[in-house]
Amino acid sequence: ALYAKLTGNSELMTLVGMYRGQPKVFTQVHLPPGVEPPYVVITPSVVSLAHDTKTSVGMMQARQIECFTGYNTNPSMVDDIAGRIWGMLHRQPLTISGWRNIIVNADGPVVAPTDKTLHGRIVTVSLTMWHWPY
Repeated sequence: ALYAKLTGNSELMTLVGMYRGQPKVFTQVHLPPGVEPPYVVITPSVVSLAHDTKTSVGMMQARQIECFTGYNTNPSMVDDIAGRIWGMLHRQPLTISGWRNIIVNADGPVVAPTDKTLHGRIVTVSLTMWHWPY
């Protein structure tokens, strides 16, 4: 759902570009060989907690969306990418099969730890969702 939301935004895709005909939005931490910045990485869940109520099964998941640009580019570019992602997700609707009442919160962006070849920002996305009946 997060991948589809991000790759469905033409303005974000203009900022990050393509790699071998696919958007440079990755869902694995280890990138394919030869990928050059800018790019975005959606990490696996960094937190997954039960969020049940008396009448529903619930879950809260947190994921980090990491944004990177080359160190020789203006740092405002990575801020633009991360800010756009925050705006696309914070308190915006998201459809996830099998779940209802999905609440999306985005925090950040904050500076990502990088080496001297990249600028990085992290947007942390919390998804709280329920389904019935319990």
